[in-house]
Amino acid sequence: MDLEIRSTIKLLRPARRKFTSGLISALTLAGIGGCVPDEPIIAVEEAELLAPIGNRVKLWKDGVVNVCFHPMKDGKTAGPNDIYFKAAVAQIEYALRTSWQQHSSVKFDFSCKQTPERVNVRLIPGAGFGGWSDIGAGGVRNMELYYCSRGVGGNSCTISPEGTGVDPERWLRALAMHEFGHLLGFVHEHKRTDIPDHVKTWCQAATDADRAGNPGGSGFEPHGGQNLSPTYDRSSIMNYCRDTDDDHKVDKEWTHATDFLSFADQAGVRKFYPLPGDSRIRVDSAIYGSNCPRSANVTAKVAEACNGKRACRYRVSHEDLGDPSYGCAKNFVYRASCVWPDGRVFPIPAITLPPEASGRIFNTNCEF
Repeated sequence: MDLEIRSTIKLLRPARRKFTSGLISALTLAGIGGCVPDEPIIAVEEAELLAPIGNRVKLWKDGVVNVCFHPMKDGKTAGPNDIYFKAAVAQIEYALRTSWQQHSSVKFDFSCKQTPERVNVRLIPGAGFGGWSDIGAGGVRNMELYYCSRGVGGNSCTISPEGTGVDPERWLRALAMHEFGHLLGFVHEHKRTDIPDHVKTWCQAATDADRAGNPGGSGFEPHGGQNLSPTYDRSSIMNYCRDTDDDHKVDKEWTHATDFLSFADQAGVRKFYPLPGDSRIRVDSAIYGSNCPRSANVTAKVAEACNGKRACRYRVSHEDLGDPSYGCAKNFVYRASCVWPDGRVFPIPAITLPPEASGRIFNTNCEF
C-alpha cells in the first residue's frame, strides 16, 4: 500500500513571528536551525513504519524527478521572478545535483515538464528558512521552501542567521537536501526506535520547549520510523538531532558544515535508487540438511528468489524445499557472491543456519 505521510516542518514566518531564543533557536533541522516545527502526529502503526520504505511510499520511476519552481510572495500570490528567486533556484539545483543525484540513479529535471508525476516547489522569500514536503512520488507532489531575500524587509542576507557562522546559501542548500530527501521517500531519522538515550533526552526537552511556545507542536517527538540506513545515523541529513562530530552530544549550533549527505545517506539513496552498474547477488550453492543422512541441493530454488537482486531476504521453509531426511533436524548452508557487470566477483561469507532451519530468515546484501 502507499502510505501518505506529509512532512510539515514550517518556518516561523518573519511577517508574523520572530525567531525565538534559547533552546529552540539552537535547534537544527538536519542543520537547518532556528525553526519551530508544526508537525501533526501520524496515526501509523510502528510495524508499518519499520517496514521497508519501498513498501510504504511510492518511489520515483527510474529515479526521474521533474521539478517546477514557482516564485511566491507571502505564501499565496505569485512574486516577481527577480534575481533573488533565481539565485535561490541556483543554490537548490546545485545542492540536489551534488547530493542525492550524485550518489544514485536519481535524476532531477528542472525544466518544469508538466508530467503526471512531478513536484511543484513554491519558493517563498523571507528573512529566514524553513519548509515542508510531501513524501515519495505519486501524482503531483508539493513542497514549500523559504529562502532569505534581500527584497523583503531590507534583509541583507549576508549575516549568518542566529549568529551561527553559516551563510544563508549553505543554510538553503541543507534545507533543500532535507526536504527533497522526503520527496524521494525518506522519513525523519530522529523518529526511529533505536535512537540513543542522549538523543531521546534532548528531543524530549526540545518537544517540551516547542509546545510551550507552539501548543500542539510535535515535530521533535522521537517515535518509530525507518529511514535511509539500517541503524540510527547520527549524521543523516534527515536527522533533526545531528551529531556530526561524534561527541555524543546533539549539535545545537551550526559549528559544523551540514550541507552534505552522510555516508549512510549516500548508501541509503543508492539502495532505493541503484546505479546501473551496481553489483548483484549470485547464489552459488544452497544445501538443505547437510548435517543429515540425506540432503537436498536447493540452489536453483534459492537462486530463483535472490539472483540479480541487490538485497534479498529469504525464509527457509520445508514446505517449499521438501524433506530430504525425515526425522532429522536439518541445517541450511548458503553461499553467494556479489557480481559486477564488468566481471568482478566478491564472495559473501557463507551463512549456516542451525537445525531446525525451517522457518528461519537470512539476508544477503550486495549494497556497497
